[in-house]
Amino acid sequence: MKFLDFFIPKKGSPNAFGESSYTSGDVIFQNVGKMLLDILLIILSIRTILGSFVIVPTSYVGIKRTMNIIHSKPLLEGVHFKVPFIQSVEEQSIKTIQEEHELTRIQAKDMQEISIYYKVAYRIPFDKVIPNAQTLQGDVYEVIIEPRVKETMADIVVRYTAEEVISKREEIAKIAREQIMKNDEISKRSIIEEVVLMKFDFTDPAFKKAVDDKKRAIQYAEQAEVEKKTAKARADQAIFEAEGKAKAIKLEAEAMKANQKIVEMKQIDASIKAIEKWDGRLPNVLINGGKSNGIPSIINIPDKIVQE
Repeated sequence: MKFLDFFIPKKGSPNAFGESSYTSGDVIFQNVGKMLLDILLIILSIRTILGSFVIVPTSYVGIKRTMNIIHSKPLLEGVHFKVPFIQSVEEQSIKTIQEEHELTRIQAKDMQEISIYYKVAYRIPFDKVIPNAQTLQGDVYEVIIEPRVKETMADIVVRYTAEEVISKREEIAKIAREQIMKNDEISKRSIIEEVVLMKFDFTDPAFKKAVDDKKRAIQYAEQAEVEKKTAKARADQAIFEAEGKAKAIKLEAEAMKANQKIVEMKQIDASIKAIEKWDGRLPNVLINGGKSNGIPSIINIPDKIVQE
């Protein structure tokens, strides 16, 4: 109680003019109040300054509103100014967006109940962002695309048996995308880039087991085919390497043979040059490289014979 009394203004004794003076507690209260007001004003000023700018990230477009009235010009990526508390900016992605959903308990052509898990990839073109915001309440995908996709998928699946839905999933997805894009509400607001059927589920346990068994058989067959191709590739590689080694050995032998002929030609050429330079006199010493024992012998020629 005394602590609160410290901040409550208290009038002091009347002065000479009959006016009451304030105590020290009253002065402190006024100072604290002024300080809190200054802090509040600073916070509001910072918030106002920060709220005057907005950053539109890459692959997004800004939709600017003034008192809930949409501007006709979209904001590109970068920093933009807006009036605080009066204008607002909503971001709209223009990159490809993927949504996954489940279509449950649809009857196929053979009366089998099937649930389909699918994925839709779509994007909003740049020139459609503002028209969509001006003429549509809510998200384009939730309001327009998703209901049409489910309706189209259900209409297509009934034309196929449950087994065909699995084996012809690419065909079904292609037809679904084409039919969805024929819808005026979708084509004028967005672009459906891809529809993918990811997996399936069946309510009949026996049929589900048969499908799983067939899937495993196909996987085993595909694995065997991959192993077969791998073995063939390894065999072809071994043959290629062996042929390469044989070719290398042949080239090396041919090179050695060619080198031997070059050596012989050089020896003959050296002998011819030696004969051309001979002055007709026999050397004093001859070295005989006889083949009898492989040991060379030295023969001295008398000076008399040499002179003759």
